[in-house]
Amino acid sequence: MRAFKALSVVEPWGEFIASGKKTIEVRRWKSEDLLPSEDLLIVQNKKRLRAGDLPDPEGRAMALVRVLEVRPFVYADRAHAKTERFEEGCYAWVLGDLRPIKKRIQVVADRKIYNVTLCEADLE
Repeated sequence: MRAFKALSVVEPWGEFIASGKKTIEVRRWKSEDLLPSEDLLIVQNKKRLRAGDLPDPEGRAMALVRVLEVRPFVYADRAHAKTERFEEGCYAWVLGDLRPIKKRIQVVADRKIYNVTLCEADLE
């Protein structure tokens, strides 16, 4: 078993990240405790989690990535983020070292960066 830091995204964005079509995740916040050398588990769920919401037990592990850079989101990032929207003050989380997870493991989806413990054999 291994503990991973995880980030949940709403469907279909997890599939886009796992397929390599989405290489920037846009957030209104940046994580201070995530290093570029750390794996980040992308978890996809069906509903946006807001402050006060309970964790969603219906999440699915989609991919392991590394966050290579967190910087201000700029208008030109929209294509890599798979969005038409642009909002000042957001951050572009540049994703790299993509490792899709073929077996769709059910895991909890939660807000911000959270911890998930998985068997490494399930991630192959």
